[in-house]
Amino acid sequence: MQRLKHPLLIGVLIGMLGCAGAKKIKESPDHMVDPDNCGQKGNVCVSRNDGACREGYCRCNGNNDCHWPEECRTGVCQPQDKDGLSCLTDNDCGGGQFCIGNHCSRSVCLSEICDGFDNNCDGQVDEPEKTDIACYNGPPGTLGIGACHAGIRSCFMGVYTPCLHEFVPHAEVGRFSCDGKDSDCDGCIDGSGGGTIGCKVAPVPTATFIIVLDTSGSMSMYIEPSKMVLDTPTFAKFKDDLRFKWCLIDVAAETFPFIKVVQSCTDFDTFLNTLNTFAQGQNGGEPTYDAVYNISTGIYDAELNLNPDSMPVIIVFGDEYAQTLMTPVPLNEFKVCDALDNRGAFLTIITHPLVYPDWDECAADFSYPLSIVPAEMEESLKGALSLPCFKD
Repeated sequence: MQRLKHPLLIGVLIGMLGCAGAKKIKESPDHMVDPDNCGQKGNVCVSRNDGACREGYCRCNGNNDCHWPEECRTGVCQPQDKDGLSCLTDNDCGGGQFCIGNHCSRSVCLSEICDGFDNNCDGQVDEPEKTDIACYNGPPGTLGIGACHAGIRSCFMGVYTPCLHEFVPHAEVGRFSCDGKDSDCDGCIDGSGGGTIGCKVAPVPTATFIIVLDTSGSMSMYIEPSKMVLDTPTFAKFKDDLRFKWCLIDVAAETFPFIKVVQSCTDFDTFLNTLNTFAQGQNGGEPTYDAVYNISTGIYDAELNLNPDSMPVIIVFGDEYAQTLMTPVPLNEFKVCDALDNRGAFLTIITHPLVYPDWDECAADFSYPLSIVPAEMEESLKGALSLPCFKD
């Protein structure tokens, strides 16, 4: 056989062989998630949606996601048992069986996942103890340091929520500079430094008390006790302290949006005089979410004559569930709490215990019961006012 001698031809042949030899070999499929090889090679899921193959099973939202005669039950394409008893509906079959293609077929029960179905056949859907996922969005190395802790992604209507109830590092300004915690998760409580340097304690900020009072008819028996609690020995130490100012907002004003600045920030005696002569028992909305959000975002700074460098200390007296009238996108607890955190504002809620869950994301430790006895509310407020922010 004649040998090839032409160098160009040899180069072309080598290049062709090289390309063929270098062709990437497809990696083995992951049978747990690959919709083209779900559970085993060649098992193609009908659905092409994200998550069609999970845990090695073709997941489904309806029979159109399954290969006939499979039918969709509990979020899984259930196979038919051709030898099963004849049936018309699932009710014709015994426990642990479904009517698949007119035959009673044993159900495939899997571990529970967040998809809106009872995957493990225990009669419950997306139970939290089986679907909740720990989460944390803070910088690496901060989890578990100081106040920083993980949150939970919970399953809601078959979809995971964002990360809830986590605490990530916050700059130690406003209330975070004097809350008695290591809020920026650097190893120093209310200060900076750490390690071999030591901690430098942050200065206590000036503060402005903003009283948010619901004066609607349902509050009639609580309004006078709420006024009286502000003129007690617990608050006496703040009267002549020039670091503190006092303001008053009504959240049951007669006209939309039912929020009214009654007294801009002033000295305690002027504030107390306005409070004691203030009309009550009005009828209107009680948009407490809106009021707290607007204070936190600075919308009322000018009207309140509020120093933007002063820490807002918001105390809400009300008996209604938290409300919002904002459109087109109404507020929720998380938006309100984010605004409070961004401002470094401090929030205390005086309300009925049934209402606590409306505020637990940002005032869980500072929610106290509404009462017709001022001394009871005064005793509760001592817990909030004993923080380093309010030290003499």
